[in-house]
Amino acid sequence: MKKVLSIILVLILSMSFLPAPSYAGISDDVIDTESEPISINSEDIEIEDFNAQYTFNGKARKQPDLYLFNYDLWEELFENDDYVVSYKNNVKVGIAQAIITGIGNYTGSRILKYKIVPKGTKVSKLNAGVKKIKVKWKRQTTQTSGYQVQYSTSSKFKSGTHTKTIKSKKKNAVTLKSLKGGRKYYVRIRTFKNVSGKKYYSNWSKAKSIKTKKKAAAPTGSRSGSSSGGSSSGSRGSANTGGSGGGIVYWTPSGSVYHSTPNCPTLSRSRIIMHGTIAQSGKARGCKVCH
Repeated sequence: MKKVLSIILVLILSMSFLPAPSYAGISDDVIDTESEPISINSEDIEIEDFNAQYTFNGKARKQPDLYLFNYDLWEELFENDDYVVSYKNNVKVGIAQAIITGIGNYTGSRILKYKIVPKGTKVSKLNAGVKKIKVKWKRQTTQTSGYQVQYSTSSKFKSGTHTKTIKSKKKNAVTLKSLKGGRKYYVRIRTFKNVSGKKYYSNWSKAKSIKTKKKAAAPTGSRSGSSSGGSSSGSRGSANTGGSGGGIVYWTPSGSVYHSTPNCPTLSRSRIIMHGTIAQSGKARGCKVCH
């Protein structure tokens, strides 16, 4: 037992004479076992796959594909390990916010703003008139204040383009006037929503096209009566009280000339006889038989 105690005593005495360890030349980073948190706003951290715009659908619009990477440490950041995401104003039309808050080795918050725009609509029908077009569309009343109808002679809406604003979301038609006759027009539509004095627009619809009319169609003519010889007003059987001097002429839809009387022999087999002015007839010359 005494021999064991002697050995222990010798060991203790020998250790007391060892030189103290030196930390000269060793950096503080090696000694410090706890590193400081990194700001999530650091310029070394980049965010990818961020969507700047969504379309309103009545549900919360989130950023499911966010990707964060720290280029200083060359490492990816993971949600719920390095950061969490919360949202603000991300249902209705307007400006939504995705708030990224650092956790674990990361600290601070970073706000990403993105748009939510109204749902669009489409042109359902176009009706052409003389230098005008009537436009119809499907109403879009949810999260919508009104519509914008754009029309142009260019299929790409580069030149000759005009925009008409309809401020009521309840309307579904408008007539575009003062257009050029006999020209092809392209028409498209989008919705808008007013939020805090600012307009948010949907995407433009697919364009439809139609050609305007140069002049009004000829008036509907009177149809001849029965085979017994009866006729309606202005048809064959009555005297031509107006005559060509009164400005009234007669013609058939398929004929090439106008007539001064509905009783012209060349009209004897015609079932439909039109009447009006020479200009309305659209015929260049008169009949050689009755003129």
